[in-house]
Amino acid sequence: MSMLEIASEVQGADPLATVTARQLTEDLRVAMRDVQETIGVLACRVRAAHNARVWSALGYSGWAEYTKQEFGISRAHAYRLLHFARAAAALTAGVAAAGVWSPDENPIGSRILDFGLSGRALGEVEEQADALATTITKQLQEAHQKGQVDYATVEAIVQGVVREARRPSAPRPVTPAPSLLSDDAPGVERAPLLADHLSTIAEQLGSAILEVAPAYLSDLQAAEIVEATFGPRIGTDTALAARRYAITQDQRALTGTFR
Repeated sequence: MSMLEIASEVQGADPLATVTARQLTEDLRVAMRDVQETIGVLACRVRAAHNARVWSALGYSGWAEYTKQEFGISRAHAYRLLHFARAAAALTAGVAAAGVWSPDENPIGSRILDFGLSGRALGEVEEQADALATTITKQLQEAHQKGQVDYATVEAIVQGVVREARRPSAPRPVTPAPSLLSDDAPGVERAPLLADHLSTIAEQLGSAILEVAPAYLSDLQAAEIVEATFGPRIGTDTALAARRYAITQDQRALTGTFR
């Protein structure tokens, strides 16, 4: 029985069977740990676990406590997972609504797709996801009128719509890196600023890596692309860590590299 079939059977059940809740939890744990899984697969499992209210059957007060105790992630990260899962589901629905290409045809095999987008990108457009889905539907139908639509076309259209939605209306102020290294403040006071700056660098690098090595590729496949594209200019371990961070927004992905 698939993850979504289990969720559909147990949704609304009161109480949820502990064995089913544990199975949903273990499936979600695998998706979070295995970097070879796509954001789409993780989105499926996050939505299934949340819709089934697995925390209730396992004795937790809510989603935040459940994810903290089971996976060791913060409340903010727990809700980021929900945001990008909802966005991924909405964008996939927009693709399906066009009626020109089915998610069943995708090379990954998940029923919610990431379309090569990072978790951060999906989270940032979650509030606009329904409107973006409508735009995606329209653009896919227009593309279909000009010829057959394949996965590459779908991915390009979805990425373009999301990229435009994320485009800032005005330049964001950026704190130059040298100021973080100023001697005006004690090192202990500068440490949080430096940590934030490193996280920003990691995220930007990871997003750049995802452009050439999308999230659905395994670490091994991504490593080959990184080495072929960037050569010795970017260490493979560092590049892969940044890529994992861009996908998951989990700072543990940076352990041993940036941190």
